[in-house]
Amino acid sequence: MKAKPIQGNSTIEINAALKQSIATGFKPTVAIFFTLKRQRKKALIEMHQKEILE
Repeated sequence: MKAKPIQGNSTIEINAALKQSIATGFKPTVAIFFTLKRQRKKALIEMHQKEILE
C-alpha cells in the first residue's frame, strides 16, 4: 500500500494536489480528512468520490 499526504488551504488547492498525485500514477482508495468547516467536508467528500469513479 502506498500512502501520500495531500494538503491544501482550500478545496481548490486540495483538488489540484489530488489531480497532480493521480497524474503521477497514485490511485487513492481511502481518504481521511481533517477540516473545521462542515461545507468543506461535503465538498472534499464529493471531490474524492468523483476522482475515484473516473
